[in-house]
Amino acid sequence: MIDNKNALNDLNRKPTDPAADELDGRDGAYDALVKVRGRKSARFHIITSDGEIIGCGYAYLLGWKYTPSETLTVFTTTHQFIMTGTGMEEIERAFLREVVYELREYNGKTDRLRPGYDGPIIQKLTIRSAFDKPPKNDDRKAE
Repeated sequence: MIDNKNALNDLNRKPTDPAADELDGRDGAYDALVKVRGRKSARFHIITSDGEIIGCGYAYLLGWKYTPSETLTVFTTTHQFIMTGTGMEEIERAFLREVVYELREYNGKTDRLRPGYDGPIIQKLTIRSAFDKPPKNDDRKAE
């Protein structure tokens, strides 16, 4: 068996450090939208106020519907995300440019806003999944 750590030492090389990204160095304050810096992203994730994370690829993004001024609905091949809050037009423009990296629902108990924060706030996030079973009283037939 080859020991890669010793092999790097023998070659006088150091293991590479992972590159810093948009989520490193955050100060813990609430950000509804984190954009990718300097490039487009292949994927993004959405975080609920409970801390659940759903990852999405732009290749699976079907589209979105922005209803001024409070609601943005995002459709992917597997999920529907309905976001209600302020500043949804900024999130919609970020989707258009494919620079959304992270969207986060606001949790009034644990999140804090920076003084003077004027960015978007996702006050409510509803998620529907293609994997969810319909309620038993639903008229749709299970296939």
